[in-house]
Amino acid sequence: MVASNKKVWRCPLLLELSISNFAIIEEIHLRLAPGFNVLTGETGAGKSIIIDAVSLLLGERADSTVIRAGAEQARVEGIFALGEAQRQALQPLLEEYGLGDGEELILAREINRSGRHVCRVNGRAVPLRVFHALGERLVDIHGQSQHLSLLRVREHVDVLDRYAGLGELRSQVAKRVRALRRVRQELADLRRDERELARRMDLLEYQVKEIEAARLRPGEEEELEQERALLVNAERLIALTDAAYQALYDGSEAQKSALDLLGEVAHGLTSLEKLDARLRGPRQVAEELSYQVEDLARALREYRDSIEFDPIRLREVEERLELIHNLKRKYGDSIEEVLAFGQRAARELATITHSEERIAELETEEEALLRQLGDLALELSQARRQAAER
Repeated sequence: MVASNKKVWRCPLLLELSISNFAIIEEIHLRLAPGFNVLTGETGAGKSIIIDAVSLLLGERADSTVIRAGAEQARVEGIFALGEAQRQALQPLLEEYGLGDGEELILAREINRSGRHVCRVNGRAVPLRVFHALGERLVDIHGQSQHLSLLRVREHVDVLDRYAGLGELRSQVAKRVRALRRVRQELADLRRDERELARRMDLLEYQVKEIEAARLRPGEEEELEQERALLVNAERLIALTDAAYQALYDGSEAQKSALDLLGEVAHGLTSLEKLDARLRGPRQVAEELSYQVEDLARALREYRDSIEFDPIRLREVEERLELIHNLKRKYGDSIEEVLAFGQRAARELATITHSEERIAELETEEEALLRQLGDLALELSQARRQAAER
């Protein structure tokens, strides 16, 4: 595609180009035919503006001055068809950022007056550097003040690898490099300041031992609170239940018990029932009440006898509750949260304690990755050398 004698644009893979609110262009949509395309027109018709818009797809810097007057956002979108060689060349970058690996690639750039600019690849927002890395592999813009890709030394290897079909081998190398970086980062984290690790271990050991020594049970606090309430009020509970029992069952010299009174009522109604059969019902009620009062009195006596005022046990319960309160103040709002904190601390302590073992594992993994990288790099180098000689 020839834009003017100022610039020559070569982009055989571009299928569609959409531009909106860019410079003097309000809206334009181009469908490019396979092969060679030419844009012609008089000076000032906007050919160079189209090329400038395409530059945005290469990750070129831009600001709000490119937005058409009266608009809030400029947008450029390009759809590219990827051949096998292009897919292989772009595969490591696409995989790293989860951008898919289809036969088409959609690049879109949004410039906003608010200063927020967005780059998207296949609909997913990406950093400008990623956008730039993709764009420069898809499009060459040739002009008086711009470089040909063949003059960029770092592009030579990409061209050679595409020619030799080394995309899969490069992908394997990139995969090992990413794994090596991950291993070395974890090693660096494990080898950080030993004094800091020692202080952390001391704290974790103290916390784990304190929580384990308490032997907490879920629901224990509620049980202790209830027991404490009984122990604190034991004397009052004994006195009140005994008074109720006496009134129902034993009575006193001055006052008969309720059971005695009901017995007299039932006996009297039994005699009266012989005179009037209609008193059978009241007599039966009186007898039933006597049985119920006797059962109630028995239950109160058993409850009274079960209560024991034990100052030693009360002190034990209060000390246990105080221990739980102190642990909750430091480690959580409930026994369950305190126990969960202890489990997390124990796991972290185990991780630090076994860090030397983990370091040894990572060092072995690092050595293996370095050997694999060396073999793959040698294979890649030899393949490039053979391809360059063809």
